[in-house]
Amino acid sequence: MEGTGPKSGPRTFMSELQTSIQARMHKKGDSSATFIPRDALDDIWTNDRLELFIQHMEPGFDSSHIPTIKGAHLQTLSILVSIRWDEWTRFSHIFIHTSGRTDQDIPCYDLAALRDTNFLGEEWAFKFLFERVIFWPIDIEEGMNNVKPKDWRLPFLEGRSDDLGRGAYGSVTKEVIPAVHYRPSEERAFSGGPIGREVPVACKRFSNSSEFKHEARNLKILKDSLIEHDRIVRFLATVEVGNDFYILYPLAMMDLERFLEGGLNNGTGFTIPEILRGSSNLASALAFLHAGLETDPPRVCCHMDLKPANILVYPNPQSPSVGKWKITDFGISMMTQTQAGLMVPTNPDGSAYTIQRSPLARGEMPYHPPEVLDGEFGRRSDVWSLGCILVRIIAFALNGASGLRELDLRRRKDTDGITDYLDDHFHRASPGRSSRVLNPHIKAWLDGLPHAGYDLHPDLLNGCCDLLLYTLSIKKDSRPRANEVKDILRHLALVAEGSIRGYSVRKESLSSVNTVRTSEGDLTSLDSKATATTPPDCARTPTPLADTRLIAAVTNSLTQDLELLLSEQPTPDLSRQISDKKTPLYLAVEQGSLDMVQTLLKALLKAGATVDAPSADNQTALMKAARDGHVDIVSQLLVSGADATATSTDGLTSLHYATYCRTQGATLINCFREFKPELDLDLPNSQNGETPLLTLLKNYEGSALWNEKFLAFLDGRADINRADRRHVTPFSFAVSRDFHQVVRALLRTGAVPGTIPPKSKLSQKMIKVFKEANVALPASPSPDFFRFLRH
Repeated sequence: MEGTGPKSGPRTFMSELQTSIQARMHKKGDSSATFIPRDALDDIWTNDRLELFIQHMEPGFDSSHIPTIKGAHLQTLSILVSIRWDEWTRFSHIFIHTSGRTDQDIPCYDLAALRDTNFLGEEWAFKFLFERVIFWPIDIEEGMNNVKPKDWRLPFLEGRSDDLGRGAYGSVTKEVIPAVHYRPSEERAFSGGPIGREVPVACKRFSNSSEFKHEARNLKILKDSLIEHDRIVRFLATVEVGNDFYILYPLAMMDLERFLEGGLNNGTGFTIPEILRGSSNLASALAFLHAGLETDPPRVCCHMDLKPANILVYPNPQSPSVGKWKITDFGISMMTQTQAGLMVPTNPDGSAYTIQRSPLARGEMPYHPPEVLDGEFGRRSDVWSLGCILVRIIAFALNGASGLRELDLRRRKDTDGITDYLDDHFHRASPGRSSRVLNPHIKAWLDGLPHAGYDLHPDLLNGCCDLLLYTLSIKKDSRPRANEVKDILRHLALVAEGSIRGYSVRKESLSSVNTVRTSEGDLTSLDSKATATTPPDCARTPTPLADTRLIAAVTNSLTQDLELLLSEQPTPDLSRQISDKKTPLYLAVEQGSLDMVQTLLKALLKAGATVDAPSADNQTALMKAARDGHVDIVSQLLVSGADATATSTDGLTSLHYATYCRTQGATLINCFREFKPELDLDLPNSQNGETPLLTLLKNYEGSALWNEKFLAFLDGRADINRADRRHVTPFSFAVSRDFHQVVRALLRTGAVPGTIPPKSKLSQKMIKVFKEANVALPASPSPDFFRFLRH
């Protein structure tokens, strides 16, 4: 230890200590941003240094207090060293032996309290108050709005920032947060989130509070939706420091614009099916925004600024050359109630949601549709924007980054292909008329797509051409819904794989489209895990004719065709995965066809085959039926011997999947109890030990169906004290989340909680619940209560 040996005097010791502290400070060139991370203080204040500090400064405590000092007073100690405090003999009395004087209390001190003669006194109060912001940078709490007065410091490490561009109303930079100043949500902590390492984030800065509040409000609505979509970027936290405003997001590899420039793997290594699946997942995310938000009151979202720069690319081990594409930037999005306000359905199918507003202040943009010129923007407007993006994605997939650049350059030219046009938008004024037309160069490229000589199935090229022209219909009411775009893209991905025969997807034939519906990008983060499958190379051997017939029969619910096929020799192997890594039985469940399921079960049982043959991610037909709430199919599968104890790759049983169902309540849970009375309702997740009841509580929503399922588990005597591998029980989780009504119901079952929380940890409502149940609360926490929480 330099200069801190026993022979150095107090003055030398303190001088070198101050130098060590200053050396670990970040952003010393900006006095308004200077800070020192907490872990740097841990490095500086070693046991040896604290021993010497005691020897030189006689602070009123001895070596036995070193653990206490290191655990609760290092920031306080460092501030006092920095301001050259010289009343060290009072330290122990002021800070150790007086309650409310730990490091955690530093933000709470005000000038009046510090001036008290029993605290620091007049001479030191202001110095301490001024210096504390350097030694107590803001702890970012995930999922929360972190609010601090002006001058408090953000814990962004020096030399680690990069400019990432601009969003709708703010600049975006890459920042790195020390792990000690980042508090992950309980959900992330449970799943092994960023604990014990640096946390890179994308930080969006706002100078205007109204713009910040608008985007933060939109993000909160998305966060509060009872269903999530993993192709929409979730914010990590919002921060307000005085008049500066920030939103933090998970850091992506790049945006889609950079991807289309060849920024990932030099634009190589992907397959056409991968690109189409990525595009389908984007459409799925947009469909979720347009119709999938389960909020109170119900809302729909128009993004209003969909473009490649607002689609981020995250790592995807199963598709490393494409990544995982996610929609972001809701700075100008409109979240509108479906039964009130401006956005109300004018057609029975809700297809004509439209926002009437003045033209966007930022002017018409390349991806904005024609109707924006008239001050209109609705969900079909987002579909136009998606269509523009899909044109560029398909051009990139077929011709690479250089081919896309050529198309982009042509888009900016007049009809002669030489003269520059006014803009590069995907629509322009019709010559001699007031109406708008599709950009002629885009129209020509699309019309020529099927005849351009690509070594691909003609049905694939025709299908892409038809879909893109459909999305780019000038009249917004003629465009498809995002959900239709998703289905068509998934079908085209199967055509590209050779798994299914193609056909025209022009608007007039869409009513006949019955694509194979997969769990990719479905509305919950649970099902979206199924996207992690490596698509086969598009040059692989086409699917045998028998499998193609089987897929067509199942996905179109053609029972007679299926029975005819099963009567032929050789009989198809119904236990084998035939499409998108799914068995025929799984596909039938996906369609919700009881007749088809019964026909397949009869054939399986006749052949002595299992009804539990797994599909992608080891998911069985019973798991899918439970997840989708097909009670009649669940009962039929259970009667046919389906294994309710089987687990998927994620460790989930069918009962776990049932807790995620949004369409059925007690009926679904009681179906398992009726047909499998011996089934253990507490059968744990094989990965983390989580029981179905705990899974249900972690997805608490308080709806009537949720309450039905909850009470069904209690009626079945589910164990409220069954802990997962992180020692979390249903009871402790409900208490920690302040679900007082749930805790009241748990206590009314007569079950005795395994651990009793301390009174100091509870809200007044929760204290009342325990009092009503005549459960005494200890004054201090038991050793194992809240072990699952990260402190």
